[in-house]
Amino acid sequence: MLERGLSISTVLQSINYENTDSVKDAVQKIIDKDKEDIIIMNSAGNIIYASGKADEIIDSKFEESFQSALLGFDVFNCVYDEEAFESSITMPLIYQSHVNGVIYMSQRDEDDSSLLVDIRNSFVSVSIAIAVCGGVLMVLFLKMFSNKVSALLKGVHQVGSGNYNYKIKAEGGDELSQIAKEFNMLSEKLQSVEKIRQEFVSNASHELKTPLASIKLLSDSIVQTQHMSKEDTLDFLRDINAEIDRLIRITENLLYITKNDSRPVVTKEICNVPKIAERCRELLAGKAGHQGVELKVRAVDNCRVVGNGDMLYQVIFNVMENAIKYNREDGSVLVTIEAEGDECVTTITDTGIGMAEEEKHKIFERFYRIDKARSRSIGGTGLGLSIVKDNIELMNGSIEVESEIGKGSTFTIKMPLAKG
Repeated sequence: MLERGLSISTVLQSINYENTDSVKDAVQKIIDKDKEDIIIMNSAGNIIYASGKADEIIDSKFEESFQSALLGFDVFNCVYDEEAFESSITMPLIYQSHVNGVIYMSQRDEDDSSLLVDIRNSFVSVSIAIAVCGGVLMVLFLKMFSNKVSALLKGVHQVGSGNYNYKIKAEGGDELSQIAKEFNMLSEKLQSVEKIRQEFVSNASHELKTPLASIKLLSDSIVQTQHMSKEDTLDFLRDINAEIDRLIRITENLLYITKNDSRPVVTKEICNVPKIAERCRELLAGKAGHQGVELKVRAVDNCRVVGNGDMLYQVIFNVMENAIKYNREDGSVLVTIEAEGDECVTTITDTGIGMAEEEKHKIFERFYRIDKARSRSIGGTGLGLSIVKDNIELMNGSIEVESEIGKGSTFTIKMPLAKG
């Protein structure tokens, strides 16, 4: 429109504005009557030429544009009325650097208006389609979310009711699927714990039942036997006393295991391993001598470890006691303590009955005994080595065993050395 206005103003520069016919003839030669309406005014505001209905737009707004054009400015306006773009431009008519008049030109563009309406309608249609698809996807997502949450709640209810075999279908890679997978892992752990608990209760009941049954049998024998001699009565009472001692040991070990399972944090301190081993040797010397077993402690290094004194004492004591119990007559038990790298290595070697290869990993299980008849005869409960392993692990140590049937066993205990 600016270019069109400049073209018209160039044509009108050499025309006398007072001669309206010449102005009309010049303008009609260059304007597009179907698209453009023009008003030409002199500097006094008088209309020299007007085409179409352009003269109807003269109002207060046009007066502002007219005054701006007299000052040499081009003024452009555009209005959209839902049917077409109404554009107008007001320009000064300049001749020899003076504003002699003003040209006003307007255009009505229905084609671009129609294109705009089509674009707007397309946007509306696309928006509606997106909203519908979004709504459908949201409904599907909420249904899927609801199904997964319901499955999780059902799983929690099932496991809470004691059904640890229940598993949730964990399909997909979203957060709820991850929760379902974690839930299944937790369910498996609970199932394992429940199995261990049931085995523990079953074994504990069996172990407690055996001495109680023996005590009941012995006491019934005393009650039902008339005129039992004093010596026989004392023999029966000694047997009852031995079974009571065994019952006490089982109970103490069970209480210790329960306490150990509920105490994952261990108070650490500096422990002198040779001193603890020597103390165990002194306490077990009488028992070793009674069974004809030679008991020695050889400390190559004065090892000090980071651990718990009471736990470490019980570890060494239990292993040494087992080495004496399951030894042969005129056998020996040798305890060697030495440093290897940043660890203290304590080896306890005996010349006892030994064990098969497949039994080496079972001896640390609760209530497991290689020779059950001999274990009961010497007062074994099957809990000693289980307590040993638990204590060693709580102190960040390790225990291994090498054994050969008929030649004896070697237990190797490794603990982290204390620094400084």
